[in-house]
Amino acid sequence: DQGEVEKVLGDGAKYVTILRDPVDEFESLYNYIKFEETFHMNLEQFVYEVIGRRAGKRVIPRVNGYMGRNQQLWDLGMKKWDMFNQEAVNLKIKQIHKDFDLVMIAEDFDSSTVLLSDVLCWPLVNMTSLKQNSRKESKVQKLSPKIRKKLTKWLR
Repeated sequence: DQGEVEKVLGDGAKYVTILRDPVDEFESLYNYIKFEETFHMNLEQFVYEVIGRRAGKRVIPRVNGYMGRNQQLWDLGMKKWDMFNQEAVNLKIKQIHKDFDLVMIAEDFDSSTVLLSDVLCWPLVNMTSLKQNSRKESKVQKLSPKIRKKLTKWLR
């Protein structure tokens, strides 16, 4: 709740969040949370069987009640029943634009850091980061262009 956060942080606080490419985020979530055990299929099978063949026929439940499709919208407060309503999604995006001084993009972290230094009025030389809790590159599932395209469409 933005109002409650503002009460705690007070006037002049800067609000920043960081988002990921939705396809990369879903691949990471699928493998980290072990959706393969939940759905009894690997990510590629999930894309073909659940997204491809069953699209629109049934809603895929959120794993543990809170993890799944469009996770970043969920994390930013969007209700699951609104995720299929384009007008509600557009309103949520406008709300995010209003609430945050900066939305950083993980896949373009260097450029996002430059923008963050500007928002905070800090010299770029004072900006540094430490990469933690990231997977080894060998653990990232490489997705074919066809799979990425299907996921992109589904995650819209």
